[in-house]
Amino acid sequence: MIGGAFLCFEGFEKLAHKFLHKKEHEADTERHEKAVADEAVDVVAVEKDKIKGAVRTDFILSAEIIAITLGTVQGQSFTTQLTVLVGIALIMTIGVYGLVAGIVKLDDAGLYLNQRASTAARALGRGILATAP
Repeated sequence: MIGGAFLCFEGFEKLAHKFLHKKEHEADTERHEKAVADEAVDVVAVEKDKIKGAVRTDFILSAEIIAITLGTVQGQSFTTQLTVLVGIALIMTIGVYGLVAGIVKLDDAGLYLNQRASTAARALGRGILATAP
């Protein structure tokens, strides 16, 4: 319950910051864009910080899923519990980390499309860059 509440808080806080503090959000975005353009700024460190936040959220979500799974197979034999937990853990780890990796690489896809010759590709790339987390 605490993990789920934290995930809800984290999601609400990000949305509230974006919609209720528009000027601050735009200033943060502008500051981030300038930092990325500045060669003195370590872009790798900025990306590692983003990844760290995503991994933290993923860990909490995975723990919640395992807790729910344990509650579901609670009355089953130990072998069944172990098999189900291992299966769910593998599926969720691959699925969630794959989703996180996709989100992290979303800005790369937007940049790639933004550099294409096609007007439609550039527009899609700008759209991805504007909406990517």
